[in-house]
Amino acid sequence: MILGDILSGNARRIPDAIAWRYKDSHWTWGEANSRVNRLASSLLALGLKFEDRAVIVSNNSNRLVELLFALGKTGIVAVPMAPRAVWREIAYVLNDVEASVLFVEGNLARALDGAPADIERKYKVIGIGPGHTLATDFDHLIQQGRDEEPPCRISDDAMRTIRFTSGTTGEPKGCIGTHRTLMYDVLNYLSFLPPIPPDERCLLPVSVATGYGLNTIAGYAVKGVETVLAERFDPGLILDLIQKHGVTRMCGVPTMITLITEEQKARPRDIASLRMFGYTGAPAAVATIREAMQVLGCDFYQGYGSTETGGRITYLSPEDHRRFAEQSGDNVIDALGRNVISAGRELPFREIRLVDADMKPVPEGEVGEVMVFSDSIFAAYWNKPKETAEVKKDGWLFTGDLARRDVNGFYYIVDRKRDMIVSGGYNVYSVEVETVLLTHPDVVEAAVFSVPDPTWGEAVWAAITSRPGRQPDPAELTEHCRKNLSVFKVPKKFLFIDGMPRTSSGKIRKMDLREKYKHQAA
Repeated sequence: MILGDILSGNARRIPDAIAWRYKDSHWTWGEANSRVNRLASSLLALGLKFEDRAVIVSNNSNRLVELLFALGKTGIVAVPMAPRAVWREIAYVLNDVEASVLFVEGNLARALDGAPADIERKYKVIGIGPGHTLATDFDHLIQQGRDEEPPCRISDDAMRTIRFTSGTTGEPKGCIGTHRTLMYDVLNYLSFLPPIPPDERCLLPVSVATGYGLNTIAGYAVKGVETVLAERFDPGLILDLIQKHGVTRMCGVPTMITLITEEQKARPRDIASLRMFGYTGAPAAVATIREAMQVLGCDFYQGYGSTETGGRITYLSPEDHRRFAEQSGDNVIDALGRNVISAGRELPFREIRLVDADMKPVPEGEVGEVMVFSDSIFAAYWNKPKETAEVKKDGWLFTGDLARRDVNGFYYIVDRKRDMIVSGGYNVYSVEVETVLLTHPDVVEAAVFSVPDPTWGEAVWAAITSRPGRQPDPAELTEHCRKNLSVFKVPKKFLFIDGMPRTSSGKIRKMDLREKYKHQAA
C-alpha cells in the first residue's frame, strides 16, 4: 500500500463523506480524490517523473494536503520545508536534493526574496493559492488535469519523502522515507491508540509538512474521518475551530497544550465536544497535563518518536495519563524524581534498548541512549552515507536521545545528547530543569541551554516566557530551583523573551538560543 491508495480507497467506499475542511470550504473523499488525480496528471504532463524531487514551502491548507497525496500517487518525492523558510535555506535544499520543482504558497512570497531573477528557468516554480505572481499556478494545474487514477504503480519501497532534520544542530540532513515506512507506522499506531469512531471530527493544528502532521492526517484518512485543517497554530483560532466544528479529537505538542489551556482560561469557548488530545515532540510536565485535563475537559495520549524513527516507538494511554495526573509530590514516578509524564511503553513491533557509550545496556533506571529496531526506521540520509552509517548499525538506529526505563517498562526521555550540559564535570539534563521551572505559577515555557563558561566549561541558562503581566523576579526563580534541584543545576541566568524560536514541528530550537546568547556569557 502507498499513500495515494488511502485516498483512492475512500473515494470508492465513502465518496460522499467529508474528507477535510479548510476555512469555510469542505471536500468529500470523492472530490478530494478527483482534485488529487487531476493535479497528479498535470504534474506528469509538465515533464516531472518518478523520483524527481519537489521542494515545498507552504502553510497548512487543503492544497498542501492534495499536493502531498498527488506526489505520493506519481512517485515524485516530497521535500517539505518549514513555512517560515527563507531563500538561503531553500536554496541549500534545492541544490542538495537536485530538485526539479519548487512549490511556494502565495502568502509566503518572502520565501523567494533573494532568489535569482531567472529561477523559473532553472526550476519549475509553482505558486500555491492566491497572491503569487509565478507563471504556473496550482489551481490551474488542477483545472486542466484528468480525473483518472495516474497510470504509474509505485512500489511500497519507493522513496516517498526526503524530510530534513530540524536543523537544531549542525548542517541539516535529509531523511529518506518510503511508502512502506509511512504505512507501517500509521497502521501500527492506529492499532494501539484510542479507537477513532466514524463520527470523529479531527483537528490538525500542526503542519502537514512535518512527519507528525502527515502521519496523523494519513491515520485519520485510513479511518475515513473528517479532518479540520488549521492554517497555522494560534491558541485562539484553535479553540474557535473546536467550538465551530464540534471537534472531538486533535493533536499537537506540549507547548500547544499549555497555550491552549491558558487561552481557554482567559477567554473560555464551548469545547465540550473535545474528547481526546494526542501529542508528541517533548516531555510534558505532570502539572501541565493535570491542569489541561481540568480546563479542556478531555483525555490525553502520547507517543515518542523522531524523523529518523519514522514515527512513534512508544505509547502512553489516556488511562496512564490519568494515573500520572492523579499522583503528586513524592508519589510521582518519573525519570528524575520530578513531575515529568512518561513517554510510555514500547509499542508492538518495535524493540528499544538503552545503551552507554560502549553500546552496553545500562542498568534499569540508569540513563542511556535510545536504540531502536523497527521496520519504520528511515532508509538513509540523502547523499550522506558516512552520517547514515554513524546512526544505523546492523538494523539498529542510534537516536541521540537519552532516556531511562523504570521497572514497569515506562520510558522517560531525559534529554537530547547534544542538549545535555556538562557544568563543572556534572551532567545537567535540561529537561529536568525545565520541568522544575514549569511548576512555577508564572512560567508558561522554559528552555534550558548552555553557554561557554571559563570556570565551569558550560553554564546553565534558561529562557523564559511568562504569563502576561506576571514576570517573576529572577531571584524568586533561583530560589524556586534551589528548593528542587542540586545547586549545580540551578540556572546562572534567566532571560525573559516574548516567544521561543521553533522548528516547523513546534520544537524549541535551543541551538538558536545558544548561538544568540553565547557572546553575552563572555
